[in-house]
Amino acid sequence: MAEKVAYFLLALVAVCWILDVVIGMIVAFPFGLIGLVAITALGILLVKVFRDRLASGVGERCVRGIGVFSSYTNFCSCQASWQGTHNWSINH
Repeated sequence: MAEKVAYFLLALVAVCWILDVVIGMIVAFPFGLIGLVAITALGILLVKVFRDRLASGVGERCVRGIGVFSSYTNFCSCQASWQGTHNWSINH
């Protein structure tokens, strides 16, 4: 229950902050609209990246095996299998 309340409060703060930024950019007309367009474009690109990552599943396969203490070979073998090339080696 406490976790849900905390997430709700964080979401509320984030929404208020975003609204404050948007209102501030509109108040700073005409220069604020440039920033508003830039933030909108970045948001659209971020949504596109998330959709592509979820649809492909490639990143999830590669990142799942990588931990803080995992060896560099796990990462490289994942990248090699993803690219389809297995003819290079890693020297430790």
